[in-house]
Amino acid sequence: MPDLRPTEEQLSELVRARPDAPDYLVNLLKFREQAIYAKGTPEAEFYLSGIEAFGKFMERFRIVVDELRGGLIFTKKSAALCQWRGGGIVWPS
Repeated sequence: MPDLRPTEEQLSELVRARPDAPDYLVNLLKFREQAIYAKGTPEAEFYLSGIEAFGKFMERFRIVVDELRGGLIFTKKSAALCQWRGGGIVWPS
């Protein structure tokens, strides 16, 4: 799965461009049936689904966001999944 990892310089430029503007992040996620953890980690023994594992992450993430005086505006479970490829929408079969 591709990911985006901005450099420290890119993040700094983003902040400098509009220092007083709010930041928004949109995550469109697809979950595994079974979460994958490294062997020997405590989480590996829970046998969580991907959605359950993400729920545990979000519990901790909300605490961090609150401590940084941020906030979550909107969360929603998606009813459908599609991708944009080559100028068109691709629906999974």
